[in-house]
Amino acid sequence: MKQRFKHDTLTQRKCVNSILRFFALANAAELREGMTWYNDAHTYTAELASRFEITISQAAGIIAAFSPQTGWQENKRYALSYLIAPKNRVRSLAQHLKAKKILAIKNEANIYSTLSVNDAAWKTKAFFMNILNPDIITSVTIDRHAIACCIQNPDNVEALSEQYGKLTEKQYTFFETCYMEAAKELDILPHQLQAIVWVTYRRLRNLRTYSRKMEWQPFTTEVTF
Repeated sequence: MKQRFKHDTLTQRKCVNSILRFFALANAAELREGMTWYNDAHTYTAELASRFEITISQAAGIIAAFSPQTGWQENKRYALSYLIAPKNRVRSLAQHLKAKKILAIKNEANIYSTLSVNDAAWKTKAFFMNILNPDIITSVTIDRHAIACCIQNPDNVEALSEQYGKLTEKQYTFFETCYMEAAKELDILPHQLQAIVWVTYRRLRNLRTYSRKMEWQPFTTEVTF
């Protein structure tokens, strides 16, 4: 399988090999974190759903709605702040409206569709599915770090511009398939592989990391738990 991407022609085998090279550099802590990342996210989502008496699908959908261009800790804070005070806008109007609509519906398929209102949102919908179903194969969350692990060498990693995150459906499916094929070779779930190379890539880039065990306060400070 080949795919044209940013003035280059990528092959599935080349991208799979690149992903495997990043995986091979994961240390023990990164392997543990990546393998449980989405399960931990699911646990947090379930706690959020319980606190606000909504479904896990709604909680996951609201988290996903606020996820674009946001780190995980801020993502959680945005979702929590919104649920504390739904009338207060914590991010863009489009994200706020998606969260508002999700809060009014419970059907998983409808929440999934809502996440792509006004844009394709392949990554946002995949993130929703990975959080909601951490123990089965559904989709793969393809962000710029995931793309970088397909096209960069571990010895020379660098930030990709925002343009690299704007994918066509065909391009998104290509990168998703690369992770799925690499995961088969490792006998793990595709989103587990994505999470492992994601945290490994961040270390190689010397990007700031946070403990997922920390308790974060919402951006809305009037109400705390």
